[in-house]
Amino acid sequence: MAFGLEKKIFIALAAATMAAAAFILLNPGIYSCGDYYPNSFLFLGCLDELQEIGGCPSDEQGRYDCIVAAALENRNPNLCEWIGARLNDACGQEYYEKAGDPSVCETVKPVGIRENCREYYSKRSN
Repeated sequence: MAFGLEKKIFIALAAATMAAAAFILLNPGIYSCGDYYPNSFLFLGCLDELQEIGGCPSDEQGRYDCIVAAALENRNPNLCEWIGARLNDACGQEYYEKAGDPSVCETVKPVGIRENCREYYSKRSN
């Protein structure tokens, strides 16, 4: 009898996981690749971003420089999320400052970095 209950719980959890995965994949602006890498099969939705930074070195400074360069080259500030939480803000700031284009602010997912970007270009235009 217990095995039947365990099986039902497993099926319910699997169904909930699949529903959550479908929701995330169908609503790409809600979560970013950095949110679920590397602990989930949802990482498969991030293969394009991973390919853009795949050749980056493993040491912290080299990886940081490489990801900033890849973000600029691909006009994708969200690659900064692959650096990790500690350096994400710095990478985002370096991205929008080097981009030289206020329209990049709208492509930045983290709200705080987006607001800082808008403020940066607002000050530059005055």
